[in-house]
Amino acid sequence: MYNNFNKAKWHVIAAFILAMIPSLSANAKDLIQSGKINPRDSTLTVRNLVVAGGTVNLLDGYNAQERGKNDFNGNKLTNGRLFVIDSLQVNYGIGVTATIASSYDKVAYTTALPPALTSSNIVIRQGDDVIRRISIAAINLAKSTDTQWYELDGFALLQEDVVTSIEIEFPVGADLAAGASNSGYVEVILKGAETVVKR
Repeated sequence: MYNNFNKAKWHVIAAFILAMIPSLSANAKDLIQSGKINPRDSTLTVRNLVVAGGTVNLLDGYNAQERGKNDFNGNKLTNGRLFVIDSLQVNYGIGVTATIASSYDKVAYTTALPPALTSSNIVIRQGDDVIRRISIAAINLAKSTDTQWYELDGFALLQEDVVTSIEIEFPVGADLAAGASNSGYVEVILKGAETVVKR
């Protein structure tokens, strides 16, 4: 019934989702009330080529889900899919542009974050609402802890079928300095729980 999902954790997350019901879509409310929502542990990963400067939306350029690059359906979650974030990571990798092209799965996201990233913020938005704005330095610092994840103070809910952006707000004049013929790639992993529609 629970797909090996931690039942105690699900009850806490379910209570959070129920508290959010007034803001949910009619579809999500119907699915919850009819018992057609099924929980499971999950992650959402987004990878993209990044050139420092201004605000960069990592979901730009995606029109659909692309395995190895983007776990969103373009820039939205599909109908019936809610995602509750409890923690996240930001990782960085360097790749030879001509070799990588758009195959971001060929990049090892193990390079130390450059100062341009650690002096930036990550902003998660849905529609006009800022879900979270977090210092990437704080997220990076969490990697040296036992959990290796930056844990949110409470949960953050991503709703179905709402335009989502995962943005990096760079300081003015920031430069990733990936090197000659190389490009910098950013990976953001959101960890938590998703709901899926029971068939």
